[in-house]
Amino acid sequence: MATVKRFDIKREPSSTQLGVGQFIFTDKYSVFDWGPMPDTIPHKGASLCVMGAYNFELLAANDIPTHYRGVSMQDDTEATTIAAHDEPPTQMEIDLAQVPELSYLRNQSYDYATYHERGETNYVIPLEIVFRNRVPVGSSLRSRREPAYFDLPLDEWPQHPVDLPKPIVEFSTKFEEQDRYVTRDEAAEIAGIANLDRLEEIAKSVNEVLTAEAQKRGFTHEDGKIECLFHNGMIKVADVVGTFDENRFAYDGVEISKEAIRQYYKSADTEWVNAVSDAKRSATEADTADWRTLCERHPTPLPDHVVEIASTFYAAGANQYTGTQWFDVPHIESVIEDIEQIVQWNRTVSRLTWLAHSQTSLTRFIQHHSLGLFVERFRGPSRDYRLVRVEVQNCVRSRIQVGNPLWLLALWDLSDLCEPSLPDLNEVGLLRVAPPLLRAVHEPVWLRLMHRQEY
Repeated sequence: MATVKRFDIKREPSSTQLGVGQFIFTDKYSVFDWGPMPDTIPHKGASLCVMGAYNFELLAANDIPTHYRGVSMQDDTEATTIAAHDEPPTQMEIDLAQVPELSYLRNQSYDYATYHERGETNYVIPLEIVFRNRVPVGSSLRSRREPAYFDLPLDEWPQHPVDLPKPIVEFSTKFEEQDRYVTRDEAAEIAGIANLDRLEEIAKSVNEVLTAEAQKRGFTHEDGKIECLFHNGMIKVADVVGTFDENRFAYDGVEISKEAIRQYYKSADTEWVNAVSDAKRSATEADTADWRTLCERHPTPLPDHVVEIASTFYAAGANQYTGTQWFDVPHIESVIEDIEQIVQWNRTVSRLTWLAHSQTSLTRFIQHHSLGLFVERFRGPSRDYRLVRVEVQNCVRSRIQVGNPLWLLALWDLSDLCEPSLPDLNEVGLLRVAPPLLRAVHEPVWLRLMHRQEY
């Protein structure tokens, strides 16, 4: 469990009565359950507040109960609707339920019986209810289920999003140190006296509302989750709903969500990402809850250009989704190409790293040619693709013997990212040898190559 929102209590809840609380949205961000990262993303907090408020009011219009009471600016004395504001608010007032302490027992198990005993009939349900309309490349579902489980005519998951025949609902823990998906029986036990069927029904209703709104604004709603509170027999949607942190959206085929930042860290700070995985595994083996103290590395800050891209997609996305120009940023379409570059960097570096470690001859080639500078510099402290443009172009121009389709594909990805001129590519004969090899390996890249040749 990790959060980057500040939280104030205005009136404490009791065993029978809801209290009043307030979220203060900050520009901090978190990936891989780490908690606050070493830097911030401008506009992020306000954009999430705006989208959350907009969606809560949308749910209320569709008779879905929530804990939302309104939004406010820093100096406001009371919360109002989102429409009452000219500037993007950063504070959200909410109904507040009890959150008893959830004690760790052993073997990665927790004391839910005591949690519910203390929560009585007014508590935050310690579950996340996840709904999925499609399976993006970064979805954890790919590692837990095969396509055939969902009646998909696929032997394995492809490297592009896959639409599900119908939306599915899953359950995950909320307050444990390591998030984990649970069976329906486990979820029913964790939910306490809250009815699991009702939770699933509400999740599906929220998904329908958000999916319809997203489609109206030009987005594809891929997946998301809700959290809920239970109060005297009623379940209300809680926390924040339908933002780029809680949900995954795509615009014009490009994913617009925090997933882009996760993918960046997977390629640019692999040592830290691996260290997080190792620490979680060590915590399980040591039978302890706090894995962060076992992590041997800390994350590096995002480079300035990635912060700028992330800030723009949060703000421009909020403008587009709500239909209001809250932030003075370009239209969302202007940032799509930048987000694509982050995702493609991750894909390309993965290919290059695999090739470099799997072939001795290729390793020698990388050690003696300028592409080696690209690999090392991209994985080094700068992690800025703009600084390696010249090295990549030099490698593309060098007269190499292309004998491996995957190597050629990685090389083409690099040349495409750095936008070299067609004469440069023609000079090294890359256009002549690329089509038959690329078509055998990656049809979309081959088609893009043909388009650039104007065939």
